[in-house]
Amino acid sequence: DYKSPLATMRGYLEAMANAGDYGAVPPGETPPTVIAALGPKMLALAASHARGAHPYLVTPEHTRQARDILGADRWLCVEQKVLRETDPEKARA
Repeated sequence: DYKSPLATMRGYLEAMANAGDYGAVPPGETPPTVIAALGPKMLALAASHARGAHPYLVTPEHTRQARDILGADRWLCVEQKVLRETDPEKARA
């Protein structure tokens, strides 16, 4: 059954938050949760329910928009690919 990715992620994050004790030797501090988020609704969820977002293969413009949605206090762990080639034909090969 298909479920909304946003609702699924929200449910997953809430289940993690309510899971209780760690079950092993607890870490010195709670590890941060960072979610893969691209769209504005998922980025807003990252801002409200996680430490931040990890958008992958996005443009600088997307990164600016993501920062606006997340706010200054959330992590924005962007991965962008760069090709250092000046010849367009070689770059497309």
